[in-house]
This record gives sequence, C-alpha cells and structure tokens, in this order.
Amino acid sequence: MARKSTEITILCGGFGVRMGRLTSQHQKCMLKVEGKPILEHLLAQIADAFNDAKITLLVGHDSESVRNHFGETYKGLQLEYAPETTKGIRVALLSAESFIQGDTFFVIAGDTIIHASELVNLSAQKKADTMGIMLLSAKGEMAPTHALVKLKNHRVVKIIYPPKTSIWGDDIYTFTTTGCYSHKLFKELRKYRVSNLAKVLLRTVKKGETIKGEICTTPWFHFASPEDLKTKVEF
Repeated sequence: MARKSTEITILCGGFGVRMGRLTSQHQKCMLKVEGKPILEHLLAQIADAFNDAKITLLVGHDSESVRNHFGETYKGLQLEYAPETTKGIRVALLSAESFIQGDTFFVIAGDTIIHASELVNLSAQKKADTMGIMLLSAKGEMAPTHALVKLKNHRVVKIIYPPKTSIWGDDIYTFTTTGCYSHKLFKELRKYRVSNLAKVLLRTVKKGETIKGEICTTPWFHFASPEDLKTKVEF
C-alpha cells in the first residue's frame, strides 16, 4: 500500500489589520521577510520536513497574490486552494474538509515560520486516541494575542482565550497556532459556532477530549506588525 502524504492546511486569508496600510491591498503572508514572502519561508520548512506533503491553502483576502506566486507546486509540495472565505478561521477550516483524505492533518498559521523538526516531532507524537497535539511556546511575547494553554503531564487541561497575561506561569504556554489533529476536529468545528480555532479547542477540552501539548524547542517566528518584518530568520 502506498504511503499517504502528510496533509497540511495553512491559514492565509486574514486581513492582517495590525500591519496597517501594508495589508490594505495585500495578503499578510505574502509580505516579505529577508526578501521572501513569509509563506515561502514556511513552505520551505514544510518541504524539509515532508518533501511530498499535500498543502491546502485557506485563502481569502488578496488570494490572487498567493496563487500567482506559488501556483500548484513548491519544492515537491502539492498545493491546493480551498474555496475563498473571509469569515474567520473556523469557517476557513471547514472549507478544507473535503480536501483532507487521511485521519490526521496539520493546521498552521501563514504568518508564522515553524522549524521542520517541530513539524516532524508533532507528526510522530500525534496518537490515534487523541483529538490532537498543539505546538506551544514558552515565549509569550512572540504572540501576546494568542491563546494560553495550561499543561499537566503533556496533556492540555485548560485553554485561556482571550489570553490573560496576569496568569502567566511555569505551566502556562502560548499556542503557536500550529497543531496536528484528528479528522474528527471537523465535527467539533461544525458543532461549536465560534470565531476561531482556539475557542473550538477550548470547548473540546472542557468536554473531556484528550489534546496533548508539545513545547517548541527551536526558534519560531510570528509576524503581526511592521516591526516584526525586520526580524532575522535564524534557527
């Protein structure tokens, strides 16, 4: 039997309002860092991790810039484009359901760069009896608007969203928005009609589903403001 390709969804349809005028006409993930679009840096890491992965790009605002730049392949990766939506992350992910054929899939934000080794580790750690595994960071300043996650023995026991910096502690981490999930996440996305993934996962954890957490051990990058675009991408 042929080995199934890794399946990955990338969120790249938001308006990126904190980038100001830079994203009024342009997609944030296509803004350049060190001469290349943010999304290209991310795809290069994915190609290093899984050289034949199938990527579903969840496009919306300024989708043509993404399509025109990347087309249907990149470094051996197969690129597909889900139907366009600007109705938020939950709706964008639901638009990808028909593209995901396997039992597990990744969700990655297109305004982040995650090292290949972290993706390989998440894939290896995702177990069939869990809803998913979230990639977390001890560096809260990297993404102060992202959900906070409390861990106990690598299990997610609480998700705090909107985040409250006052509760930051040794067992509280920031969600990078990267995760590897069971296909049944789509059922949860349909059930909980909230705006984003963190809120869906919060409700899923509350009802007792098992979601694990892995701490990012390599540098990762999040681009939210014009100042972030000056970051030097070094691993």
